[in-house]
Amino acid sequence: MRRCPNPSLAVVSTGAAWGGMLRPVSDALVPIVTALAGLVSGIVAASWRTGLGLAARYDADIRDKRLAAYAKLWSSLKGLDRRARPLSMTLGDALELLEQLTDWYHETGGLLMSRATQRKFADLQQLLVEATSTKAAAETELSTAMLSQLIAAVSALRTSTTQDILSRRGPLLGARVL
Repeated sequence: MRRCPNPSLAVVSTGAAWGGMLRPVSDALVPIVTALAGLVSGIVAASWRTGLGLAARYDADIRDKRLAAYAKLWSSLKGLDRRARPLSMTLGDALELLEQLTDWYHETGGLLMSRATQRKFADLQQLLVEATSTKAAAETELSTAMLSQLIAAVSALRTSTTQDILSRRGPLLGARVL
């Protein structure tokens, strides 16, 4: 090992990859590099935790807003519950529901829906447009086939909304112990 002409500098060998050259490293440089590495890793960790916290707050906020909006949507869809009796709908009822859904979309829930729920909502609206495209009187009953399609579309929409707000899941932190 070669000796460094300045005794205040430590000598570190860089190994064969550097041709066996010796490089002097100041004793003060090691703590500075260590401190900088710690600082950078601390900043990265703090940023990551902050990002996770913000994401969690955003998720909770959007879930709460969806819950309120979807409750109103479900209320307007109660007439198309497959367990409701008697199960019938007139052309006038379908037109009224289509108007309610359009209002709800633009005033309450359109910005809050997930893409999957938005697709199910659009499917229901399209069926209502098809059901109301006739020139029949408002008291005319919808066909059984159309009513079945509407009920299936409403069921799919309700299922999608429950997935958005995670209401059909168990506790996220495990089972509760009482």
